[in-house]
Amino acid sequence: MVKQFRDGFHDLLNWFVNKIISFLEKEKIPKGYAVNIFKDWAGCCGYLPLGVAIEIEGPNSHAIKDLDLKIYSKIIEIYEKEKISIMSVNHSKFSL
Repeated sequence: MVKQFRDGFHDLLNWFVNKIISFLEKEKIPKGYAVNIFKDWAGCCGYLPLGVAIEIEGPNSHAIKDLDLKIYSKIIEIYEKEKISIMSVNHSKFSL
């Protein structure tokens, strides 16, 4: 099955962020911790489609590292399952 992303990279980012959010909703995030997902964030030069940044905040660095590893593992799983290659992303058109 091939998924088409009409708006190219922007649609891919939305799809990817939704996958990560779904995972985080099922995952037990410890009380007192926050996971922030930034998509297409702006830099000094304005709004740029830079991709996704995931920030984890909380009081214990060990718990943050554990959560970071779970999220990273999920990202790899998504890439492998959907056969996404970072090198093959064409910002004008993308399909799985």
